[in-house]
Amino acid sequence: MLAVALVKLGQPERARRVVEGLVAIEPHRTVWGFLARIPLPVEAIAKSHAEALAIVSLPR
Repeated sequence: MLAVALVKLGQPERARRVVEGLVAIEPHRTVWGFLARIPLPVEAIAKSHAEALAIVSLPR
């Protein structure tokens, strides 16, 4: 969620570092895995989060 917030605040480099830290701990983490683990109640919100995470290179 922090990475998504940072992207939306216009700080993609900070968001990318957060995602890199996550991937170092969980190398198989993906956008869709994130969404399955933390289901969002509205499809538009889930899509927005998925797009933000893809911007900072979390694999889909």
